[in-house]
Amino acid sequence: MARFSRSTAPRLLYRFYVSPKATLSSPPSPTSALLLGNFEVRQFSTGNLARANEEKEPWWKESMEKLRNIGISAHIDSGKTTLTERILYYTGRIHEIHEVRGKDGVGAKMDSMDLEREKGITIQSAATYCTWNGYQINIIDTPGHVDFTIEVERALRVLDGAILVLCSVGGVQSQSITVDRQMRRYEVPRVAFINKLDRMGADPWKVLNQARSKLRHHSAAVQVPIGLEEDFQGLVDLVKLKAYYFHGSSGEKVVTAEIPANMETLVAEKRHELIEIVSEVDDKLAEAFLSDEPISSADLEEAIRRATVARKFIPVFMGSAFKNKTSFNHALVILPFLGCRAYSHCWMVPRLVRMHSNEMEDIQEAHAGQIVAVFGVDCASGDTFTNGSVRYTMTSMNVPEPVMSLAVQPVSKDSGGQFSKALNRFQREDPTFRVGLDPESGQTIISGMGELHLDIYVERIRREYKVEATVGKPRVNFRETITQRAEFDYLHKKQSGGQGQYGRVIG
Repeated sequence: MARFSRSTAPRLLYRFYVSPKATLSSPPSPTSALLLGNFEVRQFSTGNLARANEEKEPWWKESMEKLRNIGISAHIDSGKTTLTERILYYTGRIHEIHEVRGKDGVGAKMDSMDLEREKGITIQSAATYCTWNGYQINIIDTPGHVDFTIEVERALRVLDGAILVLCSVGGVQSQSITVDRQMRRYEVPRVAFINKLDRMGADPWKVLNQARSKLRHHSAAVQVPIGLEEDFQGLVDLVKLKAYYFHGSSGEKVVTAEIPANMETLVAEKRHELIEIVSEVDDKLAEAFLSDEPISSADLEEAIRRATVARKFIPVFMGSAFKNKTSFNHALVILPFLGCRAYSHCWMVPRLVRMHSNEMEDIQEAHAGQIVAVFGVDCASGDTFTNGSVRYTMTSMNVPEPVMSLAVQPVSKDSGGQFSKALNRFQREDPTFRVGLDPESGQTIISGMGELHLDIYVERIRREYKVEATVGKPRVNFRETITQRAEFDYLHKKQSGGQGQYGRVIG
C-alpha cells in the first residue's frame, strides 16, 4: 500500500470498488496469467487521501527490494512445518523450538489449532514473518494433505516464490505432483529442498532424478551432503565451494571449513553439472561456459537467480530440518507486485494487524507486498487490495469439485442456530466445503474433499460452537420405473366347475 501523509490523528481508511469488467492499462506480465471478469476490489491506507497522488517515489519501493513472500508446500509428512519452525527459530522470531508431535504437548508454532497439534498435521495455512540478513521474509506454511489442497491454491496466488519440500526417503509422492502442478498453474518460481537426509534410506540423488522425470524439473543440486543417514554431518555449497558442518545436539553450531579431500572429485563433478544445466537456460552463463572461462561464485549465483526467477531452472537444496542441518543463504526469488484499480469512497477500518501464526501484532499501515489482516471489513476470500493506481486483479482460484458427502444434523433442536452459523462460516472460509439441503429427504448434506476434510469440520462444530452433531450416509430414495419394452403372452385359467374360463393377455 502507498504511504499517505499522516494527519495528527492517523486513521485507517478502507476503499472498495465493484467493477463489471477489468481492463488492462498495459500488457500483462509474463509472470502472471490474469483472469478478467467480475471482481471486487478492496483498498485501505492511513492518513490523508488527497495527498495520495502527489508522491512520485513511494517510500516503500526501496523496502520492497528487501521483501520476500514465500510459501512452503509438500506432500504430507515431508517436514514443511518443521522447516518453518527452524527458520523462525534461527531468525530470532521464536525463542524455543517445539516439535510437530512434541512430548511437551505444545506443538509447532505454525500449528495453532488444537486439532493440528493432536493429529500432527497442518489443516489451515498459517502466515508469519521474520528478518534475515536485512531481508523481511513473509512465510506461509501450507497443508500437505490432499483434503486441504485449497489452502495451497489460495496461498500460491500471492507468493513471490515457493519452497517445494521433498522427502529424501519417500521421494516424489502423489501430493508432491499436485503441489508442483499448482505452482506451475500460478507461475510461481520455486526452489526444491530435499529433507530428512538423516533418515535411514535417504537417497537425495534418487529424489533429484525423480523430480526431473516425474515433475519435469530442469533442476540441479546446489549442495552436496557430507554423509547420509546417521553419518550426515553437513553440506558442501557448490556455489561458494565451502563446507558447512552442523555441530551440537540439534545442529545449532555451524562451522565453515574447506571441502573434505575425499569429496573433491564428487564436488567438482556436481558443480560442473550445475553450471552445465544452468547454462542451458541462461545465455550469459552459457557464453562463459562455452568459452572455458573461469566462472566465479558471484557469476554462478546471479545466473541461478536469473534462471529461477524466469522459471527455467529449479535449484535443489538439501538438509535435515529436524536436526537443524540446512543452509539457505542464497538469494530468494521475487515477482512484481500486481494490483487492481480502485475508486469510490472510503470506510473506517478499526484494526490492522500482522499475523504470526495465531498471534497478532497491531500496525498503523500496510504497503505492497506485506501480508496483513484487517478487522471490520466486509470482504471475502479472493478480493484484491491495492493502492488504486493500477488495474490488475489477482488470478482466480481453481476450486476442485467435492468428492465426498455426508448427512449431518445437530443432536439437539435447540442448537440449530449455532449449527447453521458454523456451517455458514465454514463455507465462507473454505470454497471446497459445500452445504446443501436435500429437498426429498430433508437432510443437511455437507460435501468436501475427503473423509478427513469433513471429519475436521464436524469436530470444529463441536469444539468451537459447542454443538454435538450426528453424521451418516445421505439417505437415497429409490424409485421403480419402466425402462424398456418387453414382449409378453400370458394365459390365465380359472376352473370352478362346469365350463372353464380363461383370459389371455398379449403385448
